[in-house]
Amino acid sequence: MLRTAVAISLAPTLCAQTYIVDASNGPGTHFTDLPAAVSSVPDGASLRVRPGQYSQFVITAKSLSILGDSEASVRINAQSGSLITVRALAPAQQVVIRDVGSVQTYGPGAQIVVEDCAGAVTFDTCTIAHSVSFFGYTAQPALQVRRSTNVHLRRIHGASGHPDASVADACVEFDSCQFAGRDQTVAGAEGYAGLAVSHCRVSLRNCTIRGGAGGSDLYTSFGPGGPGLDAVDSTLDLAPGNSLTGGSGGIDPAGFGCYTIMASGGPGLRMRGSQARHANATIRGGDGPCAVCLTECTVQGPALNLTASSLAAVPSAPDLQYLGDVRQGGYVDLQLTAAPNELALLVLGFRPVCVSLPTIVDFGGILVSPELPFGPFVTDVHGAVSYRLALPPDLVLDRAVFAQYVTFPGAVLPGQGSNSVMFEARS
Repeated sequence: MLRTAVAISLAPTLCAQTYIVDASNGPGTHFTDLPAAVSSVPDGASLRVRPGQYSQFVITAKSLSILGDSEASVRINAQSGSLITVRALAPAQQVVIRDVGSVQTYGPGAQIVVEDCAGAVTFDTCTIAHSVSFFGYTAQPALQVRRSTNVHLRRIHGASGHPDASVADACVEFDSCQFAGRDQTVAGAEGYAGLAVSHCRVSLRNCTIRGGAGGSDLYTSFGPGGPGLDAVDSTLDLAPGNSLTGGSGGIDPAGFGCYTIMASGGPGLRMRGSQARHANATIRGGDGPCAVCLTECTVQGPALNLTASSLAAVPSAPDLQYLGDVRQGGYVDLQLTAAPNELALLVLGFRPVCVSLPTIVDFGGILVSPELPFGPFVTDVHGAVSYRLALPPDLVLDRAVFAQYVTFPGAVLPGQGSNSVMFEARS
């Protein structure tokens, strides 16, 4: 394998003002709770949050970074409504929330809500709980994204079990997230989807998603399991590492240590009026009709349920490498070391995949969409080439950038990439 290297350089940016939030009011504290901090600090500020329990908060039309000490020690609590809401960001604004956990909310609110945001929103390494029904309220998906065009959700998982998520009219990147649909409480009704998307462009990588169980009255009415991923009028890019599993059908207890699944298992992936492409996704149906006594149920529902939809597999590619977030005014310094007089092609991809470009290309099974091929570059007699790539001025930035070098001898472009690139991020 040839050795390649790329360095990313970013244009200089002003240092953001940093404030300390500490529920214990320790040395250097500026605020003891998050709502006051969020409303008081200037646009573009950073909040460093020390361990403690904090109140729910809303970020509206403001760039802000909220960086917790750890998701296990920084906890957001709410008696009703949503824990964290981000809304109405302009294209040039961005919000980053990292290492924050939640405790259970009660009432109709979701755990995390992102709505009406044109700017970039990133949640990274956050623990959120399932939404639950309480005093007659119907539970909502724990995580909701609506009418937002640049959302990144990374390492989102549940404190007990996994949360479920709903995305509508949005463009979202999911990376290393875990979702599970709620079990149905209405007899005979279908279980909830682990992730429901509608009118969206979504990319998923290394995600585990499972549907909820169908509802049962324990005697006569049994509902089917919910889909793992349910897509309506959407486009999906399923990068490597995804596992989609349907929920189990409604269950009838048959005695101590035994039960009978009475309804069909849900599909791992259900699409209606949608299109998707995937690389080595694991898609399984949920447990269907069978009797179980302390043993695993092996009968499954359908892996796929496609209505007016298409699902295409693409060849496996070398692992994509994460470069970082290239912001406005950024550029990429390319420094490649390969064989003398060898051609190299760089492919940059932007996540989420809603960058406005005329075409989407697929080179050598590299699953990054839309992909921007640059080159080919030709190494010199020493096997080196350097190039500064200025990002197009009309390109929507503040997006995760992935890249991959494809190197090969001769002057004919192959159909399959040979190796991926190692990166160093600098700013």
